[in-house]
Amino acid sequence: MGITIPTHLLLLAVLLAGCGETPSLDRTQAKSELSGCKLLDTMADDRASADPRQLKLISEAKESYRKGEYGVAEAKFRKATEDTAFGMASTSRVATLEAWYGLAASYDQLRRFDLADPVYTHIKSNYGESVTYFNNYGYSLRLRGDTAGARREFEKAMRLAPTCQITRNNLEALGNN
Repeated sequence: MGITIPTHLLLLAVLLAGCGETPSLDRTQAKSELSGCKLLDTMADDRASADPRQLKLISEAKESYRKGEYGVAEAKFRKATEDTAFGMASTSRVATLEAWYGLAASYDQLRRFDLADPVYTHIKSNYGESVTYFNNYGYSLRLRGDTAGARREFEKAMRLAPTCQITRNNLEALGNN
């Protein structure tokens, strides 16, 4: 028997773990080691080359998400994913991935799974499968009531990072369902 964590906080933990909280790679790596998860999909942190406007939008979007303002977060995350808003040369691959994950999570919270699915497809096609991907997509499936599908995704995440506490928490939250 473990601690019961409210659903919206688990998704926020997955979102924030998947995205990292700071532009410092060292701090991200430290968080990763603490949770046993591979944050930012083990990509080299290139946020130093990002357009500051993109980083500001992502930061504002995360704050809106934390406050439960999912519509506001969705709009800011969506804007942060738009290459035309910042120009391809100035966007950070890591920051853009962070925005894509935030966009999908915002759609999930808004129960707009029809919009979340293409975002998850985009992430998988352009960035590949990862612990973060499996956790976030699994959580999306859980919100839809597809516990078997969620369990499959969380188990894929566990195979990639067996010590990831976020994944363990997600599996525990599913219980025997």
